[in-house]
Amino acid sequence: MRTRGWGVVAAALAAWCVLQAWGALAVLPPRPVPADEAGARSPSAERALARLMPEARTARPAGGDAGEPLRTRLLSELGALGLELAVQSGHVAERPDLPLVNLLARRRGTGDGSALLLVAHHDSVPRGEGAGDDGAGVAALLEALFVTRDDPPAVHDVIVLLTDGEEAGLLGARLFARDSARDSWFADVRAVVNVEGRGNGGPSTLFETGTGSGAFVRAFAAATPAAFGDALGPAVYRRMPNDTDFSIFRDAGLPGLNFAFFAGASVYHRASDTWDALSLRSLQHHAENLVGVLRGCTDLGTGASGADASRMTVVPGLGMILLPPWAGGALLLLGGLVLARRLGRRPSVGRAPLDTRSTPVPERAPSGTVGVVAAALGAALLEASLLAACVALAWASATGCSMLAASCLDVGVERGNVVSALLASVGAATLTWGARVACVGALRRPGLSADAATSGALALLLAFGVLAATTLPEAVLPLGAVLAAGALASECVRPRGTSPIGGGRLTAAALLVSGAVLVMLPLQHLLAWVGSVAPGGACVAGGAVGALAGLAAAPLREALPGSVRTRFAAAWLAAGALLLACSAVLDVRGL
Repeated sequence: MRTRGWGVVAAALAAWCVLQAWGALAVLPPRPVPADEAGARSPSAERALARLMPEARTARPAGGDAGEPLRTRLLSELGALGLELAVQSGHVAERPDLPLVNLLARRRGTGDGSALLLVAHHDSVPRGEGAGDDGAGVAALLEALFVTRDDPPAVHDVIVLLTDGEEAGLLGARLFARDSARDSWFADVRAVVNVEGRGNGGPSTLFETGTGSGAFVRAFAAATPAAFGDALGPAVYRRMPNDTDFSIFRDAGLPGLNFAFFAGASVYHRASDTWDALSLRSLQHHAENLVGVLRGCTDLGTGASGADASRMTVVPGLGMILLPPWAGGALLLLGGLVLARRLGRRPSVGRAPLDTRSTPVPERAPSGTVGVVAAALGAALLEASLLAACVALAWASATGCSMLAASCLDVGVERGNVVSALLASVGAATLTWGARVACVGALRRPGLSADAATSGALALLLAFGVLAATTLPEAVLPLGAVLAAGALASECVRPRGTSPIGGGRLTAAALLVSGAVLVMLPLQHLLAWVGSVAPGGACVAGGAVGALAGLAAAPLREALPGSVRTRFAAAWLAAGALLLACSAVLDVRGL
């Protein structure tokens, strides 16, 4: 029995690591394509980079002459594409002392002049080349226009806006949006796409959308195999004190998409944001996203309005999908109903064995529905404490390593590390499982039986989902998926008298939990990159998702022999702590 139990444990950990690896690979930016391989119809990061060299290898703060060589080069590149050119010069009230120079270009469509606006900014901070922020966006935009130059004309026009003064307060975007002239191009804009960078790598992420952008997102996702983003990212971003040029147009009520990459945030607004350090994968991803927008949305009358984008998510193997607004609530309700049925059922006094060669293992359980509910609530409080402790440990360890490296080892902090998030996720799941087993075994109370602990884990997920429905609706979908999977898995491994838990039932439970994990993995990496503004962002994001997955996998504990669940809890704790420590170390560049 002990061998069979450890086999189940090993298989579970191996499956968890495989899923994590698959999720990490699924969100990597696409391979940079050489110019000769890409041809004229597909984007190439190599070709995009060459369009700005060597003029972009200098700092280009707004208001000075340092950016003039690049502006001249950009006008030449846009003119070579046969676009109608314009230069907008002026000042805004926020900085009347700072002269601004916006570059504009227009590709006419077959319709009434309504336009899709493509935005990037050509200025940089005074102390860096601004390769990631936002030279990559400018280069990708030019490459997308080149690749689509011979496509059938869209119904709408395409307006290119390369703004000045973004780093000084979104000044170029303000200047363009406030142009009240009768022939102003801004009056024709019906949707906006902005391209940014907060670092020097990572996937080009759809991290913000405008009002009524659901159909726009759907058209983009259908035309872009490598589309990456999740509804929770924009929801979190809206609560952060950050802005891009997109904010000006979003506040004007325009639908649209905002893309950026976030890995390597240690170079953000620093002299180390150079072209040599820029990831060509990220540049390639930027360009592919823009080509997807231009080819996927060819009629703004049907492609950029009237629907909500608050339920978009990415599933490895399926790409970006847009679910109905009620999908998260339906999953939450399903999980809640299964949990209610579980709580209302008379508790078992024994656990079914894994095979017929064993007898049930007695476990004390509370009597009556009230006792079961009370035990589940008590177990839920235990789960919440363990979850908070696990995430706090992940944050503290990663922050400590980051500060140590910055102060003692004189190396920069590299956040948003995919490997770090992967290890943190596995470690957190292992640590929470081990801590839970240790507490249940140490206290040895009837109300903390494995059955009650499973109910407590599911009850905690339900509480998270209900709380999210009132405060952060975009989080209901992943929480609902995890709860529904965990609740259905608990039914698969529910003891049925003395009948053994066969391989089919155990496999079904594992597949359900694996499905929930797949839904969570892209979100884990998205939060790791978006959260990279703080030390340990990757580690804590992976830890949080891993701990939630540990809750979903709680029913699988009931299928394990008692010796594995209790006698070796220390091994679970040690393994989880070690993985979290490794994650924290890997969260720092140079170690």
